Amino acid sequence: AVLFASFPLFVALLSVLLMKTEKLRPRGWLGLVLGFAGVMMIFYNSLQISPQFALGSGLVLAGSFFSALGVVIPKRHFSQENVFVATAVQMTAGGLPLLLLAILFEPFAAVAFTHKTIGSLLYLSIFGTVIAFVGYYWLLSRIGAVTTSLMAFITPMIAIYIGVSFFQESLTSLMLVGSAVILAGVYLVVKRDKFAGSPREPVNDASEVIVP
Repeated sequence: AVLFASFPLFVALLSVLLMKTEKLRPRGWLGLVLGFAGVMMIFYNSLQISPQFALGSGLVLAGSFFSALGVVIPKRHFSQENVFVATAVQMTAGGLPLLLLAILFEPFAAVAFTHKTIGSLLYLSIFGTVIAFVGYYWLLSRIGAVTTSLMAFITPMIAIYIGVSFFQESLTSLMLVGSAVILAGVYLVVKRDKFAGSPREPVNDASEVIVP
C-alpha cells in the first residue's frame, strides 16, 4: 500500500512528459509528497523488512509505474471513448495474462468454491471491478489525470477506517495524523487558483490547461 502510493507521483511525471496540457504547480507537487507521506504514516506499524524486500519493492514500483502509464495514455488518446468499452478492454488485456499465469502456477486443487468465496468473487467483480473502474474512467474523461489518481491516497485511508468501524482494528494517533496529512496533500493538489482560463477549456483542478 505504501509503495503503490507512488502511483500519483508517476501519473504527475508522465503527465508532464506525455501531456503538455497538464502542468502541475509546485504546490501540487508538495501535495503529492504530503499524500505519500501520509500513507506511510498510517501503515508505519505494518512495515516489515525481509530479505526479499528490495526485489519486492522494485516490482511494486514497476507495477505502480505501468498503472500510471495505463491512466495517462487513455487520458491522452481515448478520454472521449465509451467508458464501458475502455473498462472492458483494460480488464480483458489484464485479465487474460493473469488467468494464464494462474493456470500455470496456482494450485487449483486447493481452491474450494463455497458461499463465501463465490460471494467474494461476485463482490470484487461487480463493485471492485465493474462499478469502480467504470466510475474511474468516467472521472478520467472529465477531470485531470493527476486529480483522478489521488484515489490511491484516499483508498488506504478509507480501508483503515472500515477496519476500525467494522472489524475492531485499532486506530493509532499516527494513523490520525497520517490521515490529516493525506487530506492536506489532496487539498493542495486540487485547490483552484484564481486565474482566468479559456471559456471553452475549463481549468483542471490539478493542472493548468494550455490552450493553443
